[in-house]
Amino acid sequence: MFFFFFFLMIRRPPRSTLSSSSAASDVYKRQTINLLNSRLTTAFTRFAHPPSSSSSSSSSSGSSDSSVQSTGLVDLSHIGMTTDTAASVAQLALAELSRYTAIDVLVLSCNSLGDSGLQIFLSVLSSVIGSISSLEMFDVGMSDVFVPALLKLLHRYPKVSRLKIGDNHITHTGMAILAGNNGAAFPSTLTQLHLGGNVLGDEGVYHLSQALKQPSNNVAFLGLRNVGMTVVGLSYLADAVAHTPSRLTELQLRDNDFTGSISELSCIVSFCSALSLLDVSNTNLTNDALLPLLHTLTADPTHMKELILSKNEFDRKTSVAVRAYLLSYQCRLSSLDVSKMSTRHISNLFIPLLEGIIGNKSVTSLNLSGNCLEGPAGEAAALAVGRKLRLHTLNLAGCSLGPSEMSNLFDALASNISQLKSLAVSNNLGGEDCIPSLCRLMSFNTHLTKLEFQDNNITSVESMMEVGTALLNGSTSMRNCRFGGQSATANVASPAIRLLFKDALAPGRANRTALSYLKHNHPKAFWESNWPTNQQQQQQEVGADALFRCTPTGEIRVVSPFALSLDMHCRWLGSDHSVVV
Repeated sequence: MFFFFFFLMIRRPPRSTLSSSSAASDVYKRQTINLLNSRLTTAFTRFAHPPSSSSSSSSSSGSSDSSVQSTGLVDLSHIGMTTDTAASVAQLALAELSRYTAIDVLVLSCNSLGDSGLQIFLSVLSSVIGSISSLEMFDVGMSDVFVPALLKLLHRYPKVSRLKIGDNHITHTGMAILAGNNGAAFPSTLTQLHLGGNVLGDEGVYHLSQALKQPSNNVAFLGLRNVGMTVVGLSYLADAVAHTPSRLTELQLRDNDFTGSISELSCIVSFCSALSLLDVSNTNLTNDALLPLLHTLTADPTHMKELILSKNEFDRKTSVAVRAYLLSYQCRLSSLDVSKMSTRHISNLFIPLLEGIIGNKSVTSLNLSGNCLEGPAGEAAALAVGRKLRLHTLNLAGCSLGPSEMSNLFDALASNISQLKSLAVSNNLGGEDCIPSLCRLMSFNTHLTKLEFQDNNITSVESMMEVGTALLNGSTSMRNCRFGGQSATANVASPAIRLLFKDALAPGRANRTALSYLKHNHPKAFWESNWPTNQQQQQQEVGADALFRCTPTGEIRVVSPFALSLDMHCRWLGSDHSVVV
């Protein structure tokens, strides 16, 4: 009897009854589709913008249908699409896009579609992407398997001018298919090609260079970031631009390994007469490659607008060559990035470069972060800020600047001659000694809109309150100020300090915080980190004016000389920062 009862308990459920795992799976799929549907609707609501003019589609009789319009951008990135949900999402997208005549830009980046998911999605949308001009598919799990379909897509829709397929799994095999056996596969309309983050290697760059040699090639932007290229692949690229007049205007080569390179980069620059941006950061370049490159740029300085050389070898010869380039006649460079070029503590290493910045008339953005600029180099940087009227952005983060260098820099900006709008001096050694100069900067500079001085080992609450008060009362245009930090040398940032800076950076808002209220009603008050507990001590320190201080808990306490027995506790309640007495 017991065996029969146990058998009835474990008997198999009827076939018509779903198992718990199957039911849960169906519920999960329905929830996933509903979530994707919500994200898709949000994406179309935000990014699909029909033009305000009448429809571009007209019938033969001259009448137009206002319900059928053209949309510029459809951004479906980061919506959680997978291979399993690609068909469902594509059908939802097709229904949404049925009222549009065409799509100009389609973004599918950062979805786990894979090759099959991409094939399904693009086949469903084939009827509405006929006039597409830009296709962005970063990080979608694409491999060599999908490349033949991608090639057919390019030829089927010849208006595609921007193809962005970086951070996928395309190798030299897929690059050979994309470039074609004779290198003639690229449509003549293709002007931007982003391949960074794929494992192309030198062999893949060889196939790419064969396509670039074709007379029909019109690629102007070429992104080859971190594709596993070495000096061999760089020589293939140099050979391609040397044999065919290149239309390249922007070339990204960062995060590759060009160890042993000598003349390849200078060859590329000399033959690409329209090249305006060159990014070779973190490519293990030595002076043997940088010196010929800089000499080539000095001989023809008119076309380069942005040069990124960061995280490569740098010595005084390179610094002198950069100075010669910056001082060359008709130099048009607007942005120079030489960050993290040297960790050696050589104080005069960057002085020639800074001399070139002072004499240059075109550079508006300079990044020297991560280099050693203590001593004479720091003084040269302050001099460059004071004299370089066109410099708008300067990054000196992590440059070992001491109190004297920081003070000279802040004083140069306080003179209000410089047109600098963004300054980064975080992760330096400023300390409390640079506070007076920083307060003058906060009070008098009218051009600076962004300042980063976090992690400068400012531990005094009083010092930080002085800076915030100067910012609050000054005539500055600053709207972005980072002052705390996360490292061991972070500046002190109590709740009261944060509220003071928040209020100072929004001086026009209607609801003033308690700090502003106290500051405007007690202009001669001063701040200290400790609240005196002895009433006689309070009376001695108050003097003729009111005293208000920040307690260690971030609370503001006010004592009036007319009523010493009354403590006015000011707290912040809710979003309106009410003053409670």
